[in-house]
Amino acid sequence: MIGRGGRIVRSLLARSAAAGLAVSVIGIGGCAFVQVDETARGVEVRKTEAEVADCVRKGNVSASTKANVGFIARGETTVAVELERLARNRAVNLGANVIVPMGPVSAEGEREYSAWSCPE
Repeated sequence: MIGRGGRIVRSLLARSAAAGLAVSVIGIGGCAFVQVDETARGVEVRKTEAEVADCVRKGNVSASTKANVGFIARGETTVAVELERLARNRAVNLGANVIVPMGPVSAEGEREYSAWSCPE
């Protein structure tokens, strides 16, 4: 027979487990999981296409990542950093050494970039 003390302990354990899970999910929401490949470390990010006037356009790259983990929205900065890293990794395949965002990050966690080969 579990007395009142046992129910209180179980209730406290359940609450602390739920709080621990919430902290874990929130912590994951702020982490960037994507790393820049060694070959893409030299790919620069520029803000506007005016900055690539002396460059040759190689094409476009698209990037997408999770904007939400479960029901928790990931931070805008975290999502933007991951998208940028993914785009840099993909730009290498086009022979590009510069990328430029073509618009804002979508609510779904997607972004398009133009890829350029610029003189070094």
